Amino acid sequence: MALISRLQNLAPEVVLKLNAKKVRTQADLWDMIGPDFKEGVARVATLTETSPEQLREILKQPTAAFSTKVGGWGRFISQLRRHWGEVLALLIAGMLFAFLIRNAVQRRAIWVVKAPNGLPALHVITTEDVESQNMFAVHDSLPSTSNVIGRYLLQPVTAKAVLLNSQLAPSELKDQLTEREVVTLPVKPGAINATLIPGSRVRVLFSPRNADDPRISAKQPSSQIITDLSIDDVLVLSASRQADLSSITFAFKSRDDLTRAFALSATSDILISENR
Repeated sequence: MALISRLQNLAPEVVLKLNAKKVRTQADLWDMIGPDFKEGVARVATLTETSPEQLREILKQPTAAFSTKVGGWGRFISQLRRHWGEVLALLIAGMLFAFLIRNAVQRRAIWVVKAPNGLPALHVITTEDVESQNMFAVHDSLPSTSNVIGRYLLQPVTAKAVLLNSQLAPSELKDQLTEREVVTLPVKPGAINATLIPGSRVRVLFSPRNADDPRISAKQPSSQIITDLSIDDVLVLSASRQADLSSITFAFKSRDDLTRAFALSATSDILISENR
């Protein structure tokens, strides 16, 4: 389509008014008028402060004289100028989509369990347990560049399964679990706070289930209750939250603490006091 400024017998002030509304070619004018010609001409005339007759005269003029110069490329540039915002948004969306597709189909070296029978919970991973394989990316999987050797499993993992970061105890616990005794004990659901995460260092409290019985409490001085019914410096490895029965996997610092925990848990409810 021809540039309006190059059409014959067209007053310069009309060209300026149309250009001010980003109407530079006959194609722009047709786009602004829309499918309803009569209504569109009247509307555009009001918008551009011109007359319907002037707009009809512009549309009637031949474009052959300029079409060889501007042609499809000129119209493309005109449309691009008018809709640059939509074009930019489309380009960004296309680039993002291409990036997501590339990540989804790209094979990466990740850790996979090679132990033929799988691995149990609380197992310490060795070089004999896992191997690096090129596979499609899996959410929360561990690249082969990450060091998983020496980390504890929080849950069982089957053979040939992709090793997930959420299945492992925090890496900073590798050096803190030496000579500690690990055990899983049942707790009431309300004993697990939302802030309790693997690696938390806590104090485990034991509340006797028959503490209100005067015959029991009279035999035990209050000063002794605090000492005997709590264990300090305990690491939390994992917490399982369920509606009826929850549990926490602890790492006690000594065999004596573990023995006391077993004995007290038989007659007491377990409470957690997080270290601040």
